[in-house]
Amino acid sequence: MSPLSMQTWWSLAKGDPSTAGSLTVIAYFATAAFCWWLSTRRGSYIGEQLRENRQWRFISTILFVLGVNKTFDLLSMITGLLRDSAWSYDWYEQRHKPQMVVIILLVIIASMIVLSFVRLRQYHLVYRISFAAIIWLCFFVILRAISIHETDALISIRFYGLRMNWVLELGGIVFVMASATVTMIRTAL
Repeated sequence: MSPLSMQTWWSLAKGDPSTAGSLTVIAYFATAAFCWWLSTRRGSYIGEQLRENRQWRFISTILFVLGVNKTFDLLSMITGLLRDSAWSYDWYEQRHKPQMVVIILLVIIASMIVLSFVRLRQYHLVYRISFAAIIWLCFFVILRAISIHETDALISIRFYGLRMNWVLELGGIVFVMASATVTMIRTAL
């Protein structure tokens, strides 16, 4: 496949040009910056405080990566490259098998994460909520990227004029921001 054919369906500045897409990018970066700030402003670097600071830095890093992905639509580029490869090497009609492998891997990873939530009981509820929201965002972005028609149909549904895609993605970001805000208030007292 030549780079010229790739330009027909993806460009570096593509992203999501809608207002909701721009709002989502701003929300990703603003929440990432807030979580990073929260991890550095609290000062203590021993014991539980150190663990909490690391968690907020980890969440901030994931949000930053998801923001970059949303800005440049990188997963769509990868999906497009795989789709072009499938057409070029005549396995497009069997694309459902690799998609199912990805879904099975996601289910296995999700199961492992759910089991790790038992270990997270030692964390405050706010951290568990933020962790769950980050997991949701990662899985949502990956599911959207593998482009299964049923998933595409679901996220295209409009609810009071809002696409379900926007509600689900921004909802996850809002949960992280709310958790970080509650943590900031809780630690300030």
